[in-house]
Amino acid sequence: MTSRFKIKYLMVSLVFALLIVAAGQPARVGAFVIGSDNGTPEDPSDDLLGAPRWNNVPGSLVGQGVRGLGGGLEYAIAPDFCDRLIPQFIDSPPPTCDQLRQAIRHAADQWAAGSPFLRFTDVTGQIAPQLPPPDSDRPWRGYGAEIDFFALSPQEYPDVTEFGAYTTWWYLYQQPMGTNGLRLPGSTLTSADIVVNVEACFHLDPSLTGRGCNHFESLILHELGHALGLTHPNEYPQRNFDTDDNPFNVMVINCRNPMKGFKLSPHYDPNAVMNSSMGQPEPVLAGLTNDDLGALHFLYPPPCPPPPTPTPVPYKAFDTLQYKADMLEEGPAAPRTSSASRGPIMHEPTLFWY
Repeated sequence: MTSRFKIKYLMVSLVFALLIVAAGQPARVGAFVIGSDNGTPEDPSDDLLGAPRWNNVPGSLVGQGVRGLGGGLEYAIAPDFCDRLIPQFIDSPPPTCDQLRQAIRHAADQWAAGSPFLRFTDVTGQIAPQLPPPDSDRPWRGYGAEIDFFALSPQEYPDVTEFGAYTTWWYLYQQPMGTNGLRLPGSTLTSADIVVNVEACFHLDPSLTGRGCNHFESLILHELGHALGLTHPNEYPQRNFDTDDNPFNVMVINCRNPMKGFKLSPHYDPNAVMNSSMGQPEPVLAGLTNDDLGALHFLYPPPCPPPPTPTPVPYKAFDTLQYKADMLEEGPAAPRTSSASRGPIMHEPTLFWY
C-alpha cells in the first residue's frame, strides 16, 4: 500500500475549491509535508502559505450546522463499515464492531493528545456519512460529517485500488481562523472521506504484524493525519519542512507566525506516522513522532501567552524639604571637567517629576 495524491481543480460561480486525494498506508519518515503546493508546484518553498486547516470557529455541525473545530472534528462511521470489514481480519477470534470503533477512537485520541486545541467527536447515528454525489457542482460545501469512514471495494471506489485506505479532502480557498486566535494564510478544510478497502486484509493484534496485512489502528492513525492536512514526507522529500536539519528533535513553533523559522529539509524520521508505506501493508506504528507533532502544531498552533503584567512602581511624593537638606549636606558642587579630560560628552538622562 503506497501513498499518492492527485489534484483536481473545480470552479463554479467564481468559487474555487481544491480536492486533494491522499492515499493509504504510511511507511515512515520525518520532517513534514503540507497537502498543498500553493499553486506553484515547481516551487515548494511557499507551500506553507497554502496550508489547509480546519477552521477554529465556535459551533458544531450537529448543533449549529457549523464545520470546524468548535464542536470537535465530528466523524461518522458508515452503518455497514463493520460488517464489510470484519471478515477481512486475520485475528482469531475476529474483532467485534465495538473493537473497531475503539481503534478509531484511540487513533483519533492520539492526534488530539498532541494538541490541546484539537478533539474528535463521534457523531455516528446523528449524521449519516455521505460521499459527494458524482454530479455535485459544489462538493466543497461538505457532505456527511466532517470526517466520514466508509468500507468500499475498488469496484465501488476505484481510487482505493491497491491501497489499504484512501483519504479525500475538500477545502475552500478561504483563510481559516487559527487555533492561535489569528487569521492564518491558506485554505479552510470542509470535509474528509476515509475509505477502507474491503478487499485488503487487516489485524488488530500487534503481534500479527509481518503477515502481509495492515495493522488497522495504525492505518487509521495515518489516514487521520491526511484528514488534518498532511501528506507523506518520505514520498515527497523535496517538499519537506523542518526548523533545522535534525528530523528527530522538537520543532519550536512561533505562536504568532507559525511559518517563521521553517525551511525545506530532505531529512526525515523513518518512524514518522505520516510516511507512506510505499506499497507495503501498514506496520504497527509506535505513535506520533516529533516530526508528526511539529506538523500538527504548525497547522494548529497554540495561542500566544499574554504579555507579562508590568510591576507597578509605587508613587512617592517629592519631598522638597528633604531635597534641600540633602543638598546642604553634600556641600558645594565639584568643578566640571572639560570634555577633553573626561572623554566624549555623554548625554545624561533627564529626570522629571510630575
